[in-house]
Amino acid sequence: METQACGRCGIQTRVCQASCEFAAWSGCSGENVCMAGQVESTPCGMCGSQSRTCNASCTWDPVSMCSGEGSCTSGETVTGGCAGPCQARRCNSACMPQACSETNPSCSAHAAACGVPCPVGYHVTRAACDTSCPQGCTTGSFVNRATECSPDAGASFRACVICNSTDGCANACGPGYYVAQIVSASAAERSACGLTDASMFVCRKTTTSFSQCGTTCPSGYTRIGSPTRSATTCSAAVIEANFNIPNGYAMLARCDGPGSL
Repeated sequence: METQACGRCGIQTRVCQASCEFAAWSGCSGENVCMAGQVESTPCGMCGSQSRTCNASCTWDPVSMCSGEGSCTSGETVTGGCAGPCQARRCNSACMPQACSETNPSCSAHAAACGVPCPVGYHVTRAACDTSCPQGCTTGSFVNRATECSPDAGASFRACVICNSTDGCANACGPGYYVAQIVSASAAERSACGLTDASMFVCRKTTTSFSQCGTTCPSGYTRIGSPTRSATTCSAAVIEANFNIPNGYAMLARCDGPGSL
């Protein structure tokens, strides 16, 4: 009789017959649960993985610790790590947070209270009458109004023309942006803003200064100070212009580039 190893640490046999020839091998018996050297991996935690290895006895060794995890759960909204308190990040399929383009779920898009300002990175998109606000309430910049905020977007965005008796329209675009132009709003935009007139702001990002070789600045920029060793510091040209707002308030707006609107 001969024996040999088979399968998952099993044994099979064959018997020499009267003709002095071996019969066929028997079926494999006494096997265990896995093939020696086999590795099995399973997902765990935040896009991590853990594994177990089949040992020489064809049984599984203990499962390893979870490794290779990301920092968040795929699909969840991650708060913190953004410039504004109402900004948040979306966790991607690799369990890593993306750019701060989401809204913090703890912040309300519409503040149903008098004169609630927008947080950093957001601008006022609507100021509507709020019946829950006491008549004559004067808290903050808006009088008997509830403010609605939207995140600032890229190099420019369109914002509602909302002015008040305290500071006119100077802060309508939010921090880091300035009023570059007043354009005609569409019917949909007027409805969303609650506007009675057809005006809408175009807000643009405040341009930081820069240095370049030579002694002149490109069109739309002015030189700051005197050039040193052929290095010139340039900043965005700011032109002051007065606009008449149909609701009766006056505004001093900043315009980008040379010339006037």
